[in-house]
Amino acid sequence: MGAEMETTSAASASDARPGLLQRLQAWLLANPVAFKELRGRMRGRRAYILITVYTAVLSLAMLLVYFVTNSASTPNNLNSIQLVGKSLFGVVFWLQLLVMCFVAPALAAGAIASERERQTYELLRTTLLSARALVLGKFASGMLFLLLLLLVGLPLQSMAYLFGGVTLEELLVGTLLLIVTAAAFLAVGIFFSSLSGRTLISTVLSYGVSLLLVFGLPMLLFLLLLLQQNLISGTGLSNMNVFQETMLMLLLWSGMSINPLATAVGSEVILLQESSLWSVSISLSSAGSISLPSPWIPYTILYTLLSLFLLWLAVRRVSRLDR
Repeated sequence: MGAEMETTSAASASDARPGLLQRLQAWLLANPVAFKELRGRMRGRRAYILITVYTAVLSLAMLLVYFVTNSASTPNNLNSIQLVGKSLFGVVFWLQLLVMCFVAPALAAGAIASERERQTYELLRTTLLSARALVLGKFASGMLFLLLLLLVGLPLQSMAYLFGGVTLEELLVGTLLLIVTAAAFLAVGIFFSSLSGRTLISTVLSYGVSLLLVFGLPMLLFLLLLLQQNLISGTGLSNMNVFQETMLMLLLWSGMSINPLATAVGSEVILLQESSLWSVSISLSSAGSISLPSPWIPYTILYTLLSLFLLWLAVRRVSRLDR
């Protein structure tokens, strides 16, 4: 009898233990900054206009791609129907990725700098709110809004999934890349907002880093590869030794794994051609082969660490300003 009562009490205690979503909801309600930012953002017209325009652009892009691919495909052909589905999924994913890269800095660039411009920062810091709660509250409010944008795009992605040609692995990896990218670029905006006292300056710096990561690094990597090939005696992979070719492959793979667009393309190519989600084996022209992880794996690890590091720097900056 006593053992049954202990088992029943342990089961009731485990049932009463809050889950992850419940703890997240409790933290958001307990953080006044996150709660205020979310309520203020969703009460205004700007959020609904942005969501409406965002959904309309995705829908129009899908309609355009559908008519183009459907007119060029063979009717009642399974491969043609799957090509339509993959094209629809691709255009939605690329547009969402660009939105995460360039909307996230705009949401976070004025998170802390705007408080200084409105002269409410000192009043906010006189409360019992810690620097970590302030920074994480600003970050959480922006992240939840970006997740709302991703949630709005899920029905459009499900339409592409119905046509076929899109696997569950592609959908999961694509969603993970979008979330990680949103968190990283949002953390960039939070960091520069804590660093600068003006919203304009933090916005320019945030977009400068975003442009560098999205477009600047691929161009720089391409120029470095051209310079390396010119310096190596006898251009071409066939004249390289094992070490030189391995370093070249690692350099290419590193450049691909730090760029969101290249990571998405490389991971998709590996998944389609090699039927592998985790790794790929690349044959060297000199001898042997090297096994490398799929680009989405180092990209996820690197950008997650970058987000945590920038948020930590932002907390340190806010704490230093209070002294």
